[in-house]
Amino acid sequence: MSCSHKKNGMFSAGFYAVGQNAYSFAVWFSEPYGQTRNATVVWMANRDQPVNGKDSKISLLRNGNLALNDVDESLVWYTNTASLSSSVRLFFDNTGNLLLHETQATGVVLWQSFDFPTDTLLPQQVFTRHSKLVSSRSETNMSSGFYALFFDNDNIFRLLYDGPEVSGLYWPDPCRVAVMDTLDNFSSSDDLHFLTSDYGTLIQRRLVLDHDGNIRVYSQRHGGVGGLEVFCIFVIWFFLVRTRGQKYSGVDGRVYNLAMSGFRKFSYSQLKQATKGFSQEIGRDAGGVVYKGVC
Repeated sequence: MSCSHKKNGMFSAGFYAVGQNAYSFAVWFSEPYGQTRNATVVWMANRDQPVNGKDSKISLLRNGNLALNDVDESLVWYTNTASLSSSVRLFFDNTGNLLLHETQATGVVLWQSFDFPTDTLLPQQVFTRHSKLVSSRSETNMSSGFYALFFDNDNIFRLLYDGPEVSGLYWPDPCRVAVMDTLDNFSSSDDLHFLTSDYGTLIQRRLVLDHDGNIRVYSQRHGGVGGLEVFCIFVIWFFLVRTRGQKYSGVDGRVYNLAMSGFRKFSYSQLKQATKGFSQEIGRDAGGVVYKGVC
């Protein structure tokens, strides 16, 4: 299966090679390559369980379920949806969101990829208390890594080192939401706001929790090739000082280790250099201050 955005071709979906004869069903930027090789992947369905490159298939079933089967017909991934409608369609909208919806007048959305991010947040993709970004294992290994970003019980962003002894975390009822708009203005319900240095239109953007535990916004103008401008987020959290050494327990009884020095550990001199002497403040709340930096 392969499909692309019908309006501008910015996004494509299909089987993306993650190893020798190993593939994941994924969404990626069509430009600048226009093919899967070296493409920029923004979402994966089965990042931790790739399928065989021969005779594996993604199928839209009559009951409204989208299912990925390996070569031996084993079920690897599915949307767990159901519909009584005789007509269900899988398509892209103009934000890179892959949607499964009924084509009748009601147009009920059964499932969408934006509700299940991997390590990337796209413009207009809403990040809620149910969302979680998990880094990749390394630059070349796209399976789940050890860093996770989410809203915590205090309604603020937290970055966890998600090691072997860490699994899930209990989410309470209060509302938490964050989103990056098309101009690259990021805002969240914990009053964290920032603009990237290339704030504006006509740019491909993505916010990524990278394998090293650093959060970066990558951008590239349409049709461009080569390197991307990188906008790094350096966060100095007061609550991290107060909770240093503190561990958190989830409902499963396991222990959660908070990444102790923010989104990534930097020396003072490194932070001062990257932020040009802490010269431009881009966000502030009761928890701390955010400065613009380039790395």
